[in-house]
Amino acid sequence: MGLHRDGTHYELSAVEVHTRRILWHQLCWLDIRTCEATGPRPQIHKDDYDTRLPLNVNDADLEGPNPPTEDASCWTDMTFSLLRFECNEMHRFIWRDRPRLEERKTSLTSLLGKVQEFIHMAERKFLPCLDKDVPFQYMAILVFRLLTYRMHVMILHRYASVPGQPMPERLRKILLSSGVQQVEAAIIIETAPPLKKWSWILGECFQSNDVWMMGEKLTFFVGALHQYHSAILLLAELYASPNQERFYEDRIWNCLDYVFELDSSLTRREKVRMILIQQQLL
Repeated sequence: MGLHRDGTHYELSAVEVHTRRILWHQLCWLDIRTCEATGPRPQIHKDDYDTRLPLNVNDADLEGPNPPTEDASCWTDMTFSLLRFECNEMHRFIWRDRPRLEERKTSLTSLLGKVQEFIHMAERKFLPCLDKDVPFQYMAILVFRLLTYRMHVMILHRYASVPGQPMPERLRKILLSSGVQQVEAAIIIETAPPLKKWSWILGECFQSNDVWMMGEKLTFFVGALHQYHSAILLLAELYASPNQERFYEDRIWNCLDYVFELDSSLTRREKVRMILIQQQLL
């Protein structure tokens, strides 16, 4: 079908070009979700295609005599999907650069800097289009936050503290801050009444994740909402070292209570034991 080539190469109509772009980038989205669920690296590489991202336009505008050739600066039929696609392309970049990081062909500071540049660019592009008072647009804001905060977790989770080897405080604070806000966004989506009917969307955003604890690999099958990977990282990092400051401790425990449905009558020490026992039984 040649979806990996942009439709403008084939002198297609604006509707056909737009549709092909949507189809290709949905395949790219599924490629990332599949490799997260099953382990291998993405099968689609940036150099393999030149299909552009869809324009931020309304479907009806493409059927007129003068279809748009540039993004609209407001909410359209495409904004939500485009937001996801752009974040997905950054996730693909992170997947590509993580091996380069291990091979010392790039630096952690450089990779985190590129992520921050992307987040600032995406905020300038998308946030002015989104109105928090419109439920579906508020949903888009939360999904955007989930996908961008997750970028820090994707990079830093393999550096999470192990006994006797704590993370540098600056990186640890980034990991905890992003992990907390990622889980909090998921909680809002499930608990805010105007948003609950769209909570299934997170099933596309997160499937399963692996996390290493004490030398053992634990796999968590992430449903539509529960961010088990980030929750376990938060728990492990919170208690990584008795000498480290416990950033965001109360917020982390609010997340853990919700994700693992913990009994509020238990002490935090009892909750830790219960969570770890549950994971050993998986």
